[in-house]
Amino acid sequence: MTKKRAEEIASRVIDWCAKEFGWSKYHRGFTVMHEAQYQSDSSKGTYGEFDRDEVMIYVYTQTNRTVKCLVNTVIHEYQHYLQSPTWVGRYIDKFGDGSKNPYEREAEAIADLHTKKCMKDLGL
Repeated sequence: MTKKRAEEIASRVIDWCAKEFGWSKYHRGFTVMHEAQYQSDSSKGTYGEFDRDEVMIYVYTQTNRTVKCLVNTVIHEYQHYLQSPTWVGRYIDKFGDGSKNPYEREAEAIADLHTKKCMKDLGL
């Protein structure tokens, strides 16, 4: 998938997420932005990330090779945008950023639950 195509899809999915899940109460006055990037060595194996300081979702085109994977990643990262920054820090300190982290589990579950609906709604 090209970077341009990934950006087009990510933009549509973010709009869908805003309608489906609403806007973050923790990032008032900000609009979630996105950027599709090719991976650097430091991001290898990562599908995406949410940068709370920049209120930016990053998706990595080398890992997200299919539309379904990209949609799932954007929904997952959008969930992090909705989550409390205070609790993110607490959970990372206690559980790390892996599968034991309640916010990671929540983001994964919601993304898995809504990926097919999003793709259908957007005609992907």
